Amino acid sequence: MAAIAHRTDTFTISAAGLYSIGTGSKGKNSLINIQFSDLSSFSGSIAVKARNMAAAVVYPSVDTVAPVGMPYTKWFLNGSAGDGSTVTTGITGNSLIQVTASGMEIVLDVTYTSGTMSVYFTPVAAL
Repeated sequence: MAAIAHRTDTFTISAAGLYSIGTGSKGKNSLINIQFSDLSSFSGSIAVKARNMAAAVVYPSVDTVAPVGMPYTKWFLNGSAGDGSTVTTGITGNSLIQVTASGMEIVLDVTYTSGTMSVYFTPVAAL
């Protein structure tokens, strides 16, 4: 498995790979809001994936636990208003989504052809 690049609260995608946007809380229900902004004719697809938090935090040198597909709530998806439903659709353009992240590391799996996509994310603790 390829190494996962850990990111801060904003970063730019301009290459294929796995991009970690962090872990949710293990003690509370948590969500991560993610916005994707197409900066320069992005051509590619972004899949939202997750893996158990222990694989990322407790054993950070162990990259053998592969992230798997993770459904997310679509608020705005690929340039169109969303309806709040849960989907696993590939992200290819401007989008705003929310991912349940309790006890998990959230990872973006990027297939890339050209262009640039900015990613902004905010962890949100839910009660």
